[in-house]
Amino acid sequence: MKNKQVVVFPEQHSRKISELLSMPTPMKGFDLPPLSVEDKLIRDYLFHRSKLESEILINFDIQHGTRKNIWTLDRGCWLDGQIITLVALQFTLKQKDRIPDAKYPAWYLPTYFSQHILQHKVHKPNMLKSYFGTKRYTGKIESCERVYIPINDAGEHWYMCVVYMRQQVVYILDPYISRRSRTRPTQVKKVVEVLHDLLGIQYKNAYTKDFVVMGMNFVCLIFCVTYGF
Repeated sequence: MKNKQVVVFPEQHSRKISELLSMPTPMKGFDLPPLSVEDKLIRDYLFHRSKLESEILINFDIQHGTRKNIWTLDRGCWLDGQIITLVALQFTLKQKDRIPDAKYPAWYLPTYFSQHILQHKVHKPNMLKSYFGTKRYTGKIESCERVYIPINDAGEHWYMCVVYMRQQVVYILDPYISRRSRTRPTQVKKVVEVLHDLLGIQYKNAYTKDFVVMGMNFVCLIFCVTYGF
């Protein structure tokens, strides 16, 4: 991959980001409407601990979610990566319904993509089969504008990188600043390098891109997920 570069934000940007993080967000002080009787029945069916945890409650053909996965949506629980994968697949399926010719402007990759790479379990033929093609998570390369890749850092934190195909830039969307934030551009570089290689294999001469990785501690990841990017 050519011209790879990690751009580190200067100190004044970090201070500005810290100020943003301390500001109230729409999530704070937001009162949900009371649940209807039907809503309460659904909630109890999904979250009651006496129910079978292995029961499949969500089935998207190539991915499914069990009650145990759903339980991680409860307050105070670590969010299971399978939930993120199901959201990514839901966005993908919505695009397929809306754009039947596979000219999808956005690709939403599952959590397993980055996990395989960061855990040094890259087997390119298997990855191409699992993640690429209209029966999986991608469409026609010439129409792709953005690729969304959720990444887990050391089993403790979820963040996301977004590959802007036409601008040939990668942004890191990270709502949480910590000591490990400095290591995340390195993780993203590894993921993007493999993505670059796989795109070259899958789409051959139709794909000719190189990317610059830009570090960006960003406060709005949760709203990107909520509002469908």
